[in-house]
Amino acid sequence: MSEGDIRLALLALRAIRDRLGISEGDVPFRDFATFRSWWIRNGAHGSWQGRRDLLNGIFEPLHNRLAQLEQNAVASSLADPISPHKRTGWAQVDTEISELRRHFQSARTAQDYRNVGHDCVAVTEALSECVYKPERHLREGETEPRRCA
Repeated sequence: MSEGDIRLALLALRAIRDRLGISEGDVPFRDFATFRSWWIRNGAHGSWQGRRDLLNGIFEPLHNRLAQLEQNAVASSLADPISPHKRTGWAQVDTEISELRRHFQSARTAQDYRNVGHDCVAVTEALSECVYKPERHLREGETEPRRCA
């Protein structure tokens, strides 16, 4: 990585840590030059293993915390709607959303989550059927596009 790339990567790391509310993984350098000064101050001059050990001391707790967050995310659920209404009022849309929620709750494998994605498509299609009216939305001379299979 170039000096600039290192700076950007560390800025991105800090931003992600802040967004996730993670205190682990506070990096005490900004770029390669400050990293070099840091490893020398911490007794790793002339030792690749010493540098790896220093970096492991920073990034291992962060890695463990991210793994914990990932594990907790698997057990999470879909967000509740911000609307005070629990249903949209469109029967097919509400049915598809209920199925999406049900499938998400029981999803465990990559295939399960891929099927949750298919449920998202079904919600979008049901919503489209409720709100899109060709007689209102097509301009004169236009034809309705073919629906993808």
